[in-house]
Amino acid sequence: MATATTKKSAGRKGQMKLPDLSEFAQQPQAEDVGMPGIGKVDGLDYEKWAVAIVDLNDAEHRVERNRNRIAAKGYRKVEGNPLVGGFDACEVWVIPRKNYEKNRQKRRKKIDEAIANGTMTEFAIPREVVTKAR
Repeated sequence: MATATTKKSAGRKGQMKLPDLSEFAQQPQAEDVGMPGIGKVDGLDYEKWAVAIVDLNDAEHRVERNRNRIAAKGYRKVEGNPLVGGFDACEVWVIPRKNYEKNRQKRRKKIDEAIANGTMTEFAIPREVVTKAR
């Protein structure tokens, strides 16, 4: 390990000993060690499904509000105990990808109409696709 301290100051409070940069060259990713990435549902086919996560560690009123909001969009709760990266207590809700894309198109049409009639500005339009990896 490389050190950021001198021998004289070693061991003093506020000093630190940093790892050598070469130790990071072959750093494994969470997926490489059998864990899904943050917010990713292990084993879910993202080509077929869109997902929403309800964090059960939130306040009770937020959990209920999120369940209602997600259900109103057409999502359905996944049964069982799915593994989700970064969450120790959560619910997984899914909607078929084709329904999700259809909902996005409807929302985009509403935004375009609102821009045209002046109730929204053009800054309401997303600048990039956030549903698929590039």
